[in-house]
Amino acid sequence: MPAVNFSPVFNGWQGFTPTGLPMNGGYLYTYQAGTSTPLSSYTTSAGNITNSNPIQLGSDGRPPSEIWLVTTNSYKFVLTDSLLNIIGTYDNITGIDNSVPAALSEWVVTGLTPSYVSATQFTLAGDQTATFQVGQRVRYTLGSGQNTGSITASVYGALTTVTLVTDSIPLDNTLSAVDIGFLTALKPSVPTAFKNAVTAPSISTPSLALTGTGAGSIAADVYTPTITSISNITLANANQFQYSRVGNVITVSGSIAIRPTFAGLAVTEYGVSLPVASNLTATSNLAGIGVCTNSSGTVAATMTMILADTTNHRADCIFYAGTNGSNNEHAIMFSYIVQ
Repeated sequence: MPAVNFSPVFNGWQGFTPTGLPMNGGYLYTYQAGTSTPLSSYTTSAGNITNSNPIQLGSDGRPPSEIWLVTTNSYKFVLTDSLLNIIGTYDNITGIDNSVPAALSEWVVTGLTPSYVSATQFTLAGDQTATFQVGQRVRYTLGSGQNTGSITASVYGALTTVTLVTDSIPLDNTLSAVDIGFLTALKPSVPTAFKNAVTAPSISTPSLALTGTGAGSIAADVYTPTITSISNITLANANQFQYSRVGNVITVSGSIAIRPTFAGLAVTEYGVSLPVASNLTATSNLAGIGVCTNSSGTVAATMTMILADTTNHRADCIFYAGTNGSNNEHAIMFSYIVQ
């Protein structure tokens, strides 16, 4: 019994005469494509029952059985009415292939025999550089199983020498086969939109030194600010401050030991230099807050208000003094725009 596929024509079909009546008693002849040599069709998918040739249509103008075609043949169909007048000829008809295709592999089997050179190299006979391209993915077979890597060099001399960066398992002397990835490394067929979507952008790690000045710069550094006593301060010593920059916004934090001259509710004021100069034109160009500890080391209720000093272009810090004659540790933070 031959292997057969379902005919794409005349199955479930109904023929009509020019007057619109069913083509009662019409005939359907089957031939080898392009010839007048009769070729059998079949009524079942098993290919075990042969249709008559010609197939006579029923009173409803339909074939009495299904039509299955031999898989290895192309057919010609000739349709006539009951008086054998030709209605139409349909050539080069093949059955519908309903077989399940084999799954596509992402690896192309080369059939080449590699020779082991080192943990990262093998050679191949002939010039194989067009196949084994730099950047190409490679699957290699060892005695322990299959592993993968990427080609970093492919050079032809007497042999083609291929150098890999292996994903995990290095090459060894049990190497027996090498296959390549389905996509080539040069001019691959990956759509541009997909390629752009999966390609990570290049990101550089900024130096701790503040070198960026543009809107997209990100950097950080440390500095020791100059403290200017403005009112009610006997002593002011700054510790090392730290600051960061995102674009043109600078954020500063640090601590200062302040000894007020007068205690109580005396207004105390000092200035803090900036790590990056800025032309501060309004008090709102810089803002922040601070807190301080008293002589016992506990956090005092005194808060520090920090605004821009538009005359000296620095941070202006104002608070009410705490205990007279002892240092108060001030922790402050402020931000401003470089302009």
